[in-house]
Amino acid sequence: MCFDSSLASYPVRVAPLDKIVDLLAVPHPSGLQGTYRERMRRGERFPPISVVRAGPWYLVADGNRRLCACRDLTTAAEIPVEVWTWRRWARDQLRQLRDNSRKNLRILTLLPRQPASAMRLLATTCSHWWRVTKSLALLAVGTLRPDRR
Repeated sequence: MCFDSSLASYPVRVAPLDKIVDLLAVPHPSGLQGTYRERMRRGERFPPISVVRAGPWYLVADGNRRLCACRDLTTAAEIPVEVWTWRRWARDQLRQLRDNSRKNLRILTLLPRQPASAMRLLATTCSHWWRVTKSLALLAVGTLRPDRR
């Protein structure tokens, strides 16, 4: 198994893989997953993905790429997960909002001086939000079941 419970910061439990829901179901570009897969194949250990409980489901809070790579490599029915409280998840969302605001401000400040750099940063931002929007749309119309990646 590629996840090491000793690297977790919050309580760890074993969760059924088919109950773990990744709301960002549209994957990152394949190169990012490939990097994680290769590192996992070489035996590198990673902290468990972070989840929050929602009834019988475990919603991925952090570790989308690690989960995708692990699912590609494992035949295990269960994996260790770090269980966050909803308060911890909310703090993480606020941190991401702050970081994204800084990133957007950086795009605006770079635009007049370094338009190429600003456009590269804008492209990664747009790619991320495209994944989020498409993933949520798939969930909303029922195309993506919760028990699928």
